[in-house]
Amino acid sequence: MPLPKLPSFGRGPAALVPFLAILGGVGALALIMAGQSQIKRLQQQMAMTRQQMVQLEAENQDLGQRLQSLQGERKEVDKRMTALKDQLTAASGELERSKITLAEFEERYSRLSQERTQLAQQVATLTNEREATAQKVKDLEVGNEDLRRSAGRLRERFALLDRDYRLLADKLGTLERSQQGSVMAVSPSAASAVSAASVLRSVGETPPAMTSPGGVVELPPIVVRKDQAGMSAPVRGRVIDVSDSHNFVVVDKGSVDGVRLGMTLDILRGSATVGRVSVIRARPNMSACDIVRSGTTSPLQVGDLAVQSSP
Repeated sequence: MPLPKLPSFGRGPAALVPFLAILGGVGALALIMAGQSQIKRLQQQMAMTRQQMVQLEAENQDLGQRLQSLQGERKEVDKRMTALKDQLTAASGELERSKITLAEFEERYSRLSQERTQLAQQVATLTNEREATAQKVKDLEVGNEDLRRSAGRLRERFALLDRDYRLLADKLGTLERSQQGSVMAVSPSAASAVSAASVLRSVGETPPAMTSPGGVVELPPIVVRKDQAGMSAPVRGRVIDVSDSHNFVVVDKGSVDGVRLGMTLDILRGSATVGRVSVIRARPNMSACDIVRSGTTSPLQVGDLAVQSSP
């Protein structure tokens, strides 16, 4: 605010008095005006302070209400805490009891596991025994079937051998009858014996024992073939008959040549071995043999060489 223009006074001390008075009035006015502005500011501040107080009172009321609400909630929380503590105490007791029960269950589980392991071992043992028994039963069935087949083949071979024997007997009778007319100066009984012996030798059989009129039995000589060192020489013969359908051969060597049941003979053709046979019946001068092995490309034939296998 601009100050009023002061009037001019004359010079001298007397002239200073009005001037000072004017200055005092102006200062007082300025002070009044400054005080009024300060009052206005204070009033504004007071108004703002009242508004703030009103707001603070409203907030205080809200806080009081919230405090009451929180106190109520705290009471509820305390109640819930008490209930939870009770539940926790009960749960702790149940947990202790559960631990005891769990220990018992673990002990029972351990026992059951051991029993299960033992039962599994027993089951495995029984399974192995059952499989072994089943395998033995199968093997026995297979062996029984093989025995039945072998018995059937042996019966067929025996039938064939018996047929061959009857044929040889018929041939022997025919030869005996044909040679009876050519025997002279011999008694009838001696002639028949000599004729039968000659016929048997002609067909490869050993003649039977001859009985003299005095009742003395004359046995045919027993022939044992040995080599130069005094040891029995290996049997060597020829295949004289082959039956592929019945899987056997006939060799022209028999018991008088050292052939025995179960003996094995290698079948040779030239320098090659074409098979192997096993003796199943030995007569004095011929043997029936089961074919153990035969070449697929070169089956056994009549005329092949039969040599005793090395032990």
